[in-house]
Amino acid sequence: MLNVIIATKGLNIKKLRRCLSSITTLRNANSINLLIVTSNVKLKSISNKYFKNITIVHDDGNGVYSAYELGIKFSVEKYVYFLGDDDIVLNDMDIAIDKLKNLSGIDVIVCRAYMQRTNKLSSNCIFKYNLLLRNWCHQSVIYNVKIFSKYNYNLLYKIQADHLLNIQIINDPDLTIVQNSCTIAYFSSDGLSSKFIDKLFRRDMSSIAYNYYGYIGYFIVITRQKFMDFLNFIYNI
Repeated sequence: MLNVIIATKGLNIKKLRRCLSSITTLRNANSINLLIVTSNVKLKSISNKYFKNITIVHDDGNGVYSAYELGIKFSVEKYVYFLGDDDIVLNDMDIAIDKLKNLSGIDVIVCRAYMQRTNKLSSNCIFKYNLLLRNWCHQSVIYNVKIFSKYNYNLLYKIQADHLLNIQIINDPDLTIVQNSCTIAYFSSDGLSSKFIDKLFRRDMSSIAYNYYGYIGYFIVITRQKFMDFLNFIYNI
């Protein structure tokens, strides 16, 4: 039913085991195909009391989205879910998996994740203009694998390639997106997206908005960026 792809440098085995253990406790654990994509060539295998056959794929260390793309090529189940090794899957993931089992035709299910940095839940709003203001947390979304035969991560963006992917998806009339209120993951603040801004994505965001939303989207993005620049200026006085 579900491929879970964990991107990791493979240097902190304790942290990786904690992530794996959170998946082990799921009621639907036997419906999961687990893949670890790592740039650590020394990581040949990792033991886990439930998952006897964990597929380990070695990549060239070109970033998390490159790792996810590689993991997709080894996916054998219908849906795919992405994690970092410092994230934790919560028990409500079972609710999301049950929904995917019981309802046909779902291409994307947008749930929630608990955000460590803000101590708040991520947005699961599927109103398309909302994505211009606030991306879905990547660890709160489950995708149909077939999406990646049509769309790919733009590897130019090292931190927000999933934001562009989600904008493409939500503007595709052929895809069915479902909202769910369950909280399926604990999103760690140790990752790049919590510490840095994707400057290239910010530079291109207005043109991306225009391409997918027209002048209204362009105006929303430009206005928001100027407002945020103003707030940063005031803050730094």
